[in-house]
Amino acid sequence: MNMFSQNLSIGLYDYLASGKSNDLGMDISYTHSLQKNALVAGLELRSIDWGNHAGLIIGYRADYYQRGPFRLGGLTAIHPGLALFHQKSLGSFGLSYQSYFKWQSKKRSFLQFDLGFRYNVCPGYKKYGAYQQYEFPLGLKWGIVLRNKKK
Repeated sequence: MNMFSQNLSIGLYDYLASGKSNDLGMDISYTHSLQKNALVAGLELRSIDWGNHAGLIIGYRADYYQRGPFRLGGLTAIHPGLALFHQKSLGSFGLSYQSYFKWQSKKRSFLQFDLGFRYNVCPGYKKYGAYQQYEFPLGLKWGIVLRNKKK
């Protein structure tokens, strides 16, 4: 039986935020399987309440249920980044948990739907306005498997 050990994906996101905004973003991420579950690293670009934002994704993915080509699981991640202002870029930080539903083809591609919860803060923006917010990211990802390994 094959286990999908490494994959690369690109995702589009809609961030429903507590700041009464509806923000858009995209990410590219790499997943590396461990003996059980996986580590995830990636880059994200977003347009949010306080402006444009670039950041990292560093997370741990756990699969809760698998049946045939379908998988349910969750990703817990941290998101260090920069809010990209014209005057001066400011550091930001986020914590998130995303549930996912994934369909893996018999070949090398997969499709994944994400629904999650995220907290973001940009402390340097405090003197200008709302510097923290809660978000509910909805995402759609497409990816390819880079390498399989035998289970």
